[in-house]
Amino acid sequence: MAARALQRLRGEVIRTRDLPAAPSALVAALSLTDADEHADQLIALVAHDPALYAKVLRVANSTLFGQRRAVASAERALLVLGFSTLRNLVLGMSVWEDLGRGVPRPELEALWRHSLLTARLSHDLAMCVAVDRDAAFAAGMLHDAGRLVLARHFGAEYWQALERCADGTPVDRAERDSFDVDHARVAGWLFEAWALPEALTRAAQEHHHEHPPDVLGRVVGTANRLLRAPLPGCGDAAGIDDELDRAASLLGIDRETVLWHLSTVAATEDV
Repeated sequence: MAARALQRLRGEVIRTRDLPAAPSALVAALSLTDADEHADQLIALVAHDPALYAKVLRVANSTLFGQRRAVASAERALLVLGFSTLRNLVLGMSVWEDLGRGVPRPELEALWRHSLLTARLSHDLAMCVAVDRDAAFAAGMLHDAGRLVLARHFGAEYWQALERCADGTPVDRAERDSFDVDHARVAGWLFEAWALPEALTRAAQEHHHEHPPDVLGRVVGTANRLLRAPLPGCGDAAGIDDELDRAASLLGIDRETVLWHLSTVAATEDV
């Protein structure tokens, strides 16, 4: 893509041309910061939107959160998930629902599942490295939002460009080769336009960096890479070994801890 076309794309994203403004549920969720003061408002926000309500209950009942009793209400979801996790689910779901319109359903579901698992693994890894686990969950939910922007902008051409990833080419490299920009950079443009917290914007921008300067970016980038690698016994053993070693070195925790958290999250099949 020529420099002028790239600048035009950036302008369209910044002005949210052909894209929704910051979703109202996102804006509302960001304003709910105190569990004691805002719990009722959060429940009302979930209950007000039937599609959001159904998705929250689906996630709350999944093995991702280890819930054995059925979660059948927003009040129960709040109790099971906790205020911050429920808030961040609403935050992430609102972005995916708005940006995902027009994206083919199979691809959208696959991206959603990866982002949800990345959020959970980021949350768990954050507990090991003195990073705010709620911020890590939110950043994991949103880290691939730029892919939805590119998919909306380029349509079928975007998915054709990603066919190269079947041979192991990283997604961000395939995007840059085809469009001169990757989803991490596009997400940064969008989140700045939406005035999202700087930490979330940086994590999205940095999650494909080899060594992100911010620990939050390292956590989310590590979770993203680990979940795209085959688990031990399911493919390229050398590949996952390299990723586990890289994660342990980058985060300063032992390899066995990384593998335990990864195996627990990756075993989830019902989201």
